[in-house]
Amino acid sequence: MNRLSGEFMRETNSRRIQILEHQRLKIGEYYHGVLFTRQDWQALLNESERHYPPYFKITHNGIKALNYVGFVSVPGLTLEILPKTSISNKNGLHKLLLDMLAYCQMIPPIHNELLLSSAQGSLHQYFISAFVEEVDQLVKEGLLKKYRTEVRNQNKFCGRVKLSEHIKHNHTHKERVYAEHQLLDEDHHLHHLLASALNVLDQTFLSQDLQFRIARLLHELPNVDNFKKQLSLNCKFQYRENRYKKAMHWAQFVLNKLKPSFSLGQQHSISCMIDMQALFEKYVAKRLQEAAINLDCRVQFQPKSKFWMKRSIRPDMVLVTPEQDKVILDTKWKILKNAQPDDADLKQIYIYNRIVGARRGILLYPEQGDIEAYASDYYHPEDTAVSCELAFVNLVDKNTGQLSTAWADELLAKILAQALV
Repeated sequence: MNRLSGEFMRETNSRRIQILEHQRLKIGEYYHGVLFTRQDWQALLNESERHYPPYFKITHNGIKALNYVGFVSVPGLTLEILPKTSISNKNGLHKLLLDMLAYCQMIPPIHNELLLSSAQGSLHQYFISAFVEEVDQLVKEGLLKKYRTEVRNQNKFCGRVKLSEHIKHNHTHKERVYAEHQLLDEDHHLHHLLASALNVLDQTFLSQDLQFRIARLLHELPNVDNFKKQLSLNCKFQYRENRYKKAMHWAQFVLNKLKPSFSLGQQHSISCMIDMQALFEKYVAKRLQEAAINLDCRVQFQPKSKFWMKRSIRPDMVLVTPEQDKVILDTKWKILKNAQPDDADLKQIYIYNRIVGARRGILLYPEQGDIEAYASDYYHPEDTAVSCELAFVNLVDKNTGQLSTAWADELLAKILAQALV
């Protein structure tokens, strides 16, 4: 991409629209002062065709957000989709999402709380700022030098002669020596990965401060023309390389999630979207597994049970009590209609109970206002009662505004206190 087209991208992508899950965008309407145009709709349509399942649903003269959150940056517009929760503040929604991602180790831990505010409330700018901050810190501390082997034809003798290659290339040039030697410098795979990720970011819309910082860091790092041939993302860290871990984690996140697509000609698009149902499931399972250690029980994550012929089922979680009874736990990232679960969810829990041999199944939802937990037995001709319960996870501590950690201990204690019928 030439400099002119890069500047064009930076100018046109300054428009940003923020919406919530399942919200609709319609052509010709304004969203916080930003007009959603037919060109925006067409660009999002082109981006949607690159992904399956799609991040959002394309409708006539508009789009409808699904259960994916994050951002999609297309020529002219950055669309940000935030989780739909009881939190009304946009920065609070950003922090909730980032804290959940960090807790599930999908992004590095967040230590600098000022980064989000400095990113002007944009997830796009936050991810980039966090990565640039880590690389900047490495440069200030001094880049690591490593030994590497170089083989080349040169006019002076240095290292070990590669006799067969020397004869092949220099039978008419007696003044040259084809030799292999060791170099100690900053040209190695760790810096190649960092520079490659920075090159990706350099092609996106950024604030002037970030543009300047990335250009300066690229000047400090080695050239990465042969990046694809030399770099492995699954690199192992030696003792001296431990300080690179967080920056490398961010670099892999950038290359895996933010790599631009050039399917739209000279104008690129990038996206980083997270399935909120999968994230909620992973977060709840990890937190419950930690809480179960102190209560002499265990939480199995997605245990497999035979269902029909070669098919199997995988409940989200199975709680095994100290008495070795089983309780099905199934997460649902959705808002209840009329405080009632969907028929499909009730049927799913019933099947799980019958196949796994559990007599209790619990649907876990994010907190939803004043709706409280309740339970009821299924109507069944046999004497053995099978029940389905509804419980709610309070993701945010109302006093601190931070990601709550107490809910898991309280939930498990309540489940274990209720004797199976």
